[in-house]
Amino acid sequence: MSRIAGLVSDAPASLALRAVGGLLDRVGRHGDVTAALSLPGGTLGWTGAGPRGLARRGPLALALDGTLYDRAAHNRPELDDAALLLELVERHGLAGALARVNGDFAVALWDADERTLWLARDRVGIRPLYWARTSDGIAFASRPLALAALDGVGLDPDPRFLAVFAGSHYRLFDNAPERSPFARVAQVPAATVVRLHDGQAVATRYWTPAGEDDVREDDATLARAYRELLLDAVAIRVRAAERPAFTLSGGMDSSSVLGCAVESVGRRQHAFSTVYEDATYDESAEIVS
Repeated sequence: MSRIAGLVSDAPASLALRAVGGLLDRVGRHGDVTAALSLPGGTLGWTGAGPRGLARRGPLALALDGTLYDRAAHNRPELDDAALLLELVERHGLAGALARVNGDFAVALWDADERTLWLARDRVGIRPLYWARTSDGIAFASRPLALAALDGVGLDPDPRFLAVFAGSHYRLFDNAPERSPFARVAQVPAATVVRLHDGQAVATRYWTPAGEDDVREDDATLARAYRELLLDAVAIRVRAAERPAFTLSGGMDSSSVLGCAVESVGRRQHAFSTVYEDATYDESAEIVS
């Protein structure tokens, strides 16, 4: 697990580094490593375990929260995920780079020459990312509350976001993807690059699910194809995890993921579930104390 945060501001580098350190404290430091990278006008921070999620090439600095699962396909084993992604950015731009990788990620890119901040998330929004205009510039972080504590942002709620969130039984996908629980904190939508330059914010999708013709295969063929996709999706994530563990809800989704993980690595895996003391189950699977 990791987190990222940053600040685009004309403040002295020492003050910007201190501010980003405070943001990292508020998003929750993960692991033993906390690092920051400062270029003229922009400071990026990262906290986590394992390879540091920061990279720099010339005027470009990149912060990565997440994992690339197809590293081998890019034939650059000497590069960590952040450095590999930044190399792809130099070749294809940020949107083009993200369209060419398979991963779960939130990423921030600062171009010191163009004085432009780019923010983006993976295709389905596994990793969160938020941004806000502050009294000193623009800040971003993995958690919205970290930004709400900054001068010029504040804790004022977004009533519509909260109403939809509660009224839809807490389903996030019913809400506007660019909003957050706080009125002056914006969210980066999934599969989207947000370009922040000269006071303007422009959001562009870099991936959209493709439409398909009606399915004509028989059920058995579709079941085999679905099983292969599910096994592959779980296997690439298990291989990337240093210490994989699974939470079980009691439903089919979580237990299927665990079963795929066991099959992919050929051994039992750590799993966690809620324990109900002195509970029995009746025929309808309701918990009875």
